[in-house]
Amino acid sequence: DYFYTHFHAQPLKNWLNDPNGLMYFAGKYHLFFQYNPNSYSWGDMHWYHMVSDDMLHWEHLPVALAPDHDYDCGGIFSGSATVVRNATTGQDVPVLTYSVACGKAIVNVVPADITDPKLVQWTKPDFNPVIPVPPSVTGGFRDPTTAWQGKDGVWRLLVGCGNDIGTCQFKSKDFTHWTYVGAFHSNGGGMWECPDFFNIPGTSSYLLKASVSSKDWWALGDYHENTEEPLRADSFVPRSGDILEGGQLYDYGQFYASKAFYDPKGKRQILIGWVSYHCAGTDWSGVQTFPRTVELDPSGLSIVTNPIKEIERLRASTGSEANVVVKG
Repeated sequence: DYFYTHFHAQPLKNWLNDPNGLMYFAGKYHLFFQYNPNSYSWGDMHWYHMVSDDMLHWEHLPVALAPDHDYDCGGIFSGSATVVRNATTGQDVPVLTYSVACGKAIVNVVPADITDPKLVQWTKPDFNPVIPVPPSVTGGFRDPTTAWQGKDGVWRLLVGCGNDIGTCQFKSKDFTHWTYVGAFHSNGGGMWECPDFFNIPGTSSYLLKASVSSKDWWALGDYHENTEEPLRADSFVPRSGDILEGGQLYDYGQFYASKAFYDPKGKRQILIGWVSYHCAGTDWSGVQTFPRTVELDPSGLSIVTNPIKEIERLRASTGSEANVVVKG
């Protein structure tokens, strides 16, 4: 296939979209993404799975998640990965958290064999689903973020919610029993898909991202934990413009539904997005972007994204030209 890429993650054939469940665990980078095993058109959503030692060369693994339970109504939609410390064994366990096409629930998935370095097989515990859609939420409910623990030890999780709610927040002490605590942040625009929320490494700044109107918007600001009222939502106050303001986009090209994750190996935040296109005569659609870092601009009010430094290993040779005149 003349058009098949070699350094962008993509399945061997068929449709892909949103990157999901990005993480670094036990020496491997893991990338999951939305996948249709039956066609190069959208539909029948599963999670494809690839692993890498360097984010340059990706190994294809069997499909990780399929809609095989009643609560998977309509297909496996987007989600994230969180490494959770088992309170009993003290062992770190990666947990995949995903939404479903019918918009009714959020589900947790764990490795079937934690000793498998590639984490090929995954299992859905009997206590699922872990979060039902709150009765007050209408107009969409999907795409949970990577969770984080507050200073109080309580886990926090955001989910994209419709009708201009923006992001809904949930809290849990054990990662299994979750409580809806209200809206986290919004700035209009309807349904916020694929939200992300994270601290930019080495700074006190937090970044909130939402996929809205076919673009990925970001806002920088301050995060405030509500530890005095555990059943109330935390808050985010933008210092830059807000979501949907000021042209604050990750990318001005074909780029959507991105997911970021913290790379403890490189102590950096890594970003991957979905590029949607199809070449006539091929049996695949779409690729994932080459991984980028997300850093704070010196002004403190903007961000800088660059390809990961590992890209230099792909350069066979370098050259230079002098006294070149460009006319145009």
